[in-house]
Amino acid sequence: MIIFCQNINEIPSVSKIDSLTKDTQLRLEFPKEILEKSEKKILRLLQDKLSDYTVFISSSTMVTLIPVVKKEDIAKNFDSIINALKDYINISNKLIKNVDENTNCKNWELTYEHPPHNRYENSVTGQIVETCDYKMTTIYQIDSYFFGQFILSSNYPEIQILINDTFHDTARIVDVVSENTKNSSLFN
Repeated sequence: MIIFCQNINEIPSVSKIDSLTKDTQLRLEFPKEILEKSEKKILRLLQDKLSDYTVFISSSTMVTLIPVVKKEDIAKNFDSIINALKDYINISNKLIKNVDENTNCKNWELTYEHPPHNRYENSVTGQIVETCDYKMTTIYQIDSYFFGQFILSSNYPEIQILINDTFHDTARIVDVVSENTKNSSLFN
């Protein structure tokens, strides 16, 4: 849905935005000169009011608002998310050491190469893991979209229900976990 705003004062209220974004994103379209002149002000205003949204400039005239998983829902599933993050990191780090029949990764098949990443799929479980060319040791090295693919292809039903948008919801999960974790090197 797109709402046209001639100026900052025409930005809808939080309750109006919430009612319009139940299952979808919302775009606010501004005259180009308004968005160019007031981009930082508009973003700050929206980000301050919409803590459960990803807010970004998507074109020279548009601001996109995407509802994301709420912090309290992440908190309720924090331990499961930490376990999934550890599993993802451990599997990813094993896969970058070469997949062959002499390793415990023999059910993993390389399905797509696009350096510096490789996508693997487990022929038995159907899990998808996209790896980097380097060993991951901190939460800050995780690509949110790749972690989202892993969650959706794995047996984490309590986390899967939190993800409507594979990138934005998973990015929110990774951000909240990193904010609430004293040691970002959970994955040694």
